[in-house]
Parts: sequence; C-alpha cells; structure tokens
Amino acid sequence: SIYIVDSREKDNLGWDLEAGIGNRTLKLEVKGLSGQDILVDFTPREYEKMKEHKEDYRICIVTDCLSKPTLQIFSFSPESGRWEDNDGSPLHIEQIISARMSL
Repeated sequence: SIYIVDSREKDNLGWDLEAGIGNRTLKLEVKGLSGQDILVDFTPREYEKMKEHKEDYRICIVTDCLSKPTLQIFSFSPESGRWEDNDGSPLHIEQIISARMSL
C-alpha cells in the first residue's frame, strides 16, 4: 500500500503533511535537526493539534539533517499513555509558557 502525501504547511493547521491511505489520513509534523540530540519546540497550535488528534498525529524528527539524516517517528500509545517511537522509547514532553514583548 502506498500513502498519498500532501503538503499542508501553508494552511496553518498545526501539522506539515497529510499522508492518506484508504479512508485514513495521518497528520505529520516534521522537525529537522542538524545534530543527533532530539530537542524540538512546538508552536502553541502544533501542540494543541498534537493533543487533539493524537490517534492520527505523528511527530517525525529527522536528526543529522546535514550529513546522515535519520528519521524517528513518534506516535501516541493508548496502552502507555505516552508518545513513543517504534522501539517504545518515550518522547519526554515538557509544557512551557512563553511571552513575546516589543516596543
């Protein structure tokens, strides 16, 4: 089976791509990192949609983008209640509050 992938970045939906197969559509948020350490930030909208659509939302993190790209995909596990990769390694999520000021 082949997924049909559409870019949705410009639509400001809270995810970058949609991958459809049959009557199922996955919402993919993609983050790219130049190093090996996984540390990414989500916008408030991305974070909201991640929680709202956890059954169909995937967090796709590409490390070593500039040399040897490696993809890790995290999905929500109803059994553990955590976001995990295929090996069961949990993604640690820390909710933060920020502010922007200007003059």
